[in-house]
Amino acid sequence: MLSTLLLSTCLSIIWIIPTESESKGVEDFEKRQKDYIDAHVGSSQDDAFDRFRIILEASRGEPITEDDLNLVINDVITRPTGDFDLADLVRFLFLSDDSYDDQVLNGIQATTNGRMWITQGESQYNYWTENHIILWTSSAYLLRQRFPNDPRVVISNDPNFDLDKRLNAWLDAKIAYGYYEAYSSVYFGYTMGALLNLAQFADDPDIKSKANEAVIVLLKGVIINVNDRGAYFPAQARSNLGRFEGFFTAGNSNHINIIWLLTGKGYNNDPAQVPPLNNNLITSGAVAVATTNSDILIDVLQGNGEWKSKINGKSYVNGHPLSEFLDDTAYPTLSSLPLEQTVMQLSAGIYWINSDFAQFTNNFVATYGLFGANSDFDLDPLFAGALGNASSPPFAPGTSYVDALETTQGGARTPFTTYLYKDGPVLLSSMQNYNVYRFGGQQFPFGATTGTVSVYGFSGPKGFPLDRQFINFHLPNIKQIKNAALIKYDSTLIATGPSNTYFYAEFLGDDQILSIDPADIPLVSIWFPTARFTEVVEDGNWYFAKQTFLNDE
Repeated sequence: MLSTLLLSTCLSIIWIIPTESESKGVEDFEKRQKDYIDAHVGSSQDDAFDRFRIILEASRGEPITEDDLNLVINDVITRPTGDFDLADLVRFLFLSDDSYDDQVLNGIQATTNGRMWITQGESQYNYWTENHIILWTSSAYLLRQRFPNDPRVVISNDPNFDLDKRLNAWLDAKIAYGYYEAYSSVYFGYTMGALLNLAQFADDPDIKSKANEAVIVLLKGVIINVNDRGAYFPAQARSNLGRFEGFFTAGNSNHINIIWLLTGKGYNNDPAQVPPLNNNLITSGAVAVATTNSDILIDVLQGNGEWKSKINGKSYVNGHPLSEFLDDTAYPTLSSLPLEQTVMQLSAGIYWINSDFAQFTNNFVATYGLFGANSDFDLDPLFAGALGNASSPPFAPGTSYVDALETTQGGARTPFTTYLYKDGPVLLSSMQNYNVYRFGGQQFPFGATTGTVSVYGFSGPKGFPLDRQFINFHLPNIKQIKNAALIKYDSTLIATGPSNTYFYAEFLGDDQILSIDPADIPLVSIWFPTARFTEVVEDGNWYFAKQTFLNDE
């Protein structure tokens, strides 16, 4: 089988050309679960991923590796993303007997007691992105369920805190609207792990059912974007460069392992190019899938949720209008809890995009004393730009926001429409007419692949401190029909627009702005790794690339 990608460097016009495969059922999934656990229990690769082995060992009722457990406990305490590891500990506790309960609770008590939700002056953890909300909330819910009277489990010291109301509101919104971080190869595994914990271990049948439905919505969105090689390079609302610039690498191992477990795609399709079990790396999300009851995932493994080889052009919508944050439509049960509503707003990337949302954001930041304490609310090109300082909100309520729209509106990840074309190993997907010419924050508005090689584009410079997240001086205007996409940037606006000034003020300092020569600013760049293709031909402004595989006929 041969797959071809054609690329023009003028407006970025992409065509992609054709195959087919078949899906796997529940029995095959359970065999992959067993194979994955067999490969990792009792083995060691002596790397940072080994610590997740404790969950696999607990699922088999086998003795765990104590050093690995201590590593996970330490990660909860010390890492800014400690909630990632807290969700892993929760799964471990529910799969193991109670002999480790004291060790875990004593270990995390000093850090997490009263801090499973935002506290005054919080400087370590993040609670306000889509994945962090459900990671903290699901873990808090299940720890409260398992240890209802244990003084070491204090969720929050805020008397107005309502865990159940927030959890239900978040789940209801995902079921109704989909995800703000849709298709994210970075974050879907963490969100999925939290939801699988609830779906498998929650006692309340309503919470269990909602979590199950929400994880199916999440994973169906992932499965549709997997090609027949197990590669995953679709347009993504929030991701980073590393997930596009490699395939079977350590940085990509979490989502690639998950995809293999769910679909069987990604390993041994081409033994000369694809090492089995991704170099034997044990990853958090894959461990969650490997130890989840198959009945929870039945709608992904068969029926409408199964993997498909061919999608001949289809649109998918995630999110809701911004107005639904303001009129209580999106989160109706939080109408009496404005700070909780603001957290949901922030999880969609909405900080200071107009005076209404700015008032909510400023009130949230002031209430919890986050300016100057938490880096998310320090000077940042998406939030404060060059318009404010770290000690006060960047905009006062009532200020005109017209001049700031280019840098503030681009971060909003709701609503958006993604268009997908897929045929065997080839895939092209793009976000249609999305935040056009606004400063982009972690969005990858289009992605293409011929098999295991990705192609994507970005505007503005690459190589600054946050380049792995903030890579678009502005987002392009895209129109895709089936296997062709027209992708248009405005080079003049990239070179001279407000995003340019704000970016350099943020990363180089105000005193260096005047020293920037616009001629030194890259305008539009394409990641097009010629060495990874089987054949590349350049003809004027066009690049033609072909990728073949050893087992192709």
